Amino acid sequence: MKLRSIVVACVALSLAGCVTPAQVSEKTREAKATVAQVQNAARTICSYVPTAATIAALFNTQAGQSASAWGSAICEAVDLVAPLPGFALLNVPRDPVVNGVIIKGAFVK
Repeated sequence: MKLRSIVVACVALSLAGCVTPAQVSEKTREAKATVAQVQNAARTICSYVPTAATIAALFNTQAGQSASAWGSAICEAVDLVAPLPGFALLNVPRDPVVNGVIIKGAFVK
């Protein structure tokens, strides 16, 4: 029984160095704020709001970009695949892509 108590105590002490719930909560808040900044940047630049999942996927491809840089990249990709006048009838689906990530979202007014 003493051995089990010692093992449990050792495991508890080793886990004490792990991330606490408060730290996870802070990182979650930071991530949500950054996602909102990118969405607002894209909305301002081209009236397009990418999904949070799209932005999270972009963050995994390259770190260090500012929210406005991501917003610009997203808008550039979305504008490149907009249907050209007269070609809309071809109905060729093209997805906007940034750093290998397909951009999902919606245009807003």
